[in-house]
Amino acid sequence: MRAAVFPKENGAEVRDIIGSVAAFHSAFEQIHPSSDGNGRFGRLLLHAQLLTADYPPALIRPQRRRAYYAALNRAQRTADATRLEDLLCTAVLAGRRIVQRKEGRASA
Repeated sequence: MRAAVFPKENGAEVRDIIGSVAAFHSAFEQIHPSSDGNGRFGRLLLHAQLLTADYPPALIRPQRRRAYYAALNRAQRTADATRLEDLLCTAVLAGRRIVQRKEGRASA
């Protein structure tokens, strides 16, 4: 999964953006929990971080929402963000597919 998200530059792996974003998102949601359970602001920051790094926004589909909450909870309880990172990799790839589709329509 990571090979699809992280390209190689001159033989060296590009900085682990997904790991950084996952760690920040987990910590932010822990200190700024959303009382209504939506976490929109935290996800907005997540998208902003990705866009700043020239990555597409992460598309967390409704059918993956439960997995997202479980991965977020695990990252907060155990300091192991592996599942959250994997979920974000998948979500970024989904976001990239949508961006590419939109770009294809715009150039046609």
